[in-house]
Amino acid sequence: MTTLTHALPWILAAGLATRVASWFGWLTSLDLAVAVVILSCQFATMAHLRSSHLCARCMDEVPADAPVKAERRKRVLWFAHQLATGTVIFGLLAPAVAIAFVGTHSGSPTIQHLARIPLDVLVFTSLYSTWLHHRLRPWCPYCRGWDDGGDPEPSPDPSEFKTRTG
Repeated sequence: MTTLTHALPWILAAGLATRVASWFGWLTSLDLAVAVVILSCQFATMAHLRSSHLCARCMDEVPADAPVKAERRKRVLWFAHQLATGTVIFGLLAPAVAIAFVGTHSGSPTIQHLARIPLDVLVFTSLYSTWLHHRLRPWCPYCRGWDDGGDPEPSPDPSEFKTRTG
């Protein structure tokens, strides 16, 4: 399961290329296989992130300039936190449902293909943001002060550079 989780960036790159090609009617035979691999990867990643231990490969994958990357990727880290609220998910699902409804009633396969675009954006963006958040969690500006007013957990100052040991 950890192998599938740590292969996520490569699977996302290959999956995104295949899904975009399928929007135009190319590589449609691979489309279902890619969807199964991506969903398997998503479930493996969720299980891996919820495990009680931090694996050595995760520690090795933390970039040396993690504070700088956390500053540069604030929007992606923010998105990872917004996934829990459902607002972002609704914002991407509403157009997909509307396009699918119109496409079903008009009978146009082109419009039905357009309905997949917001869903693909949601899947790929959520997977990437979750993966990135896991790598940069100690430097995430949105993770501070958790547990409803409890004691905030210490985290490194985001402006410190090269705080990784080892």
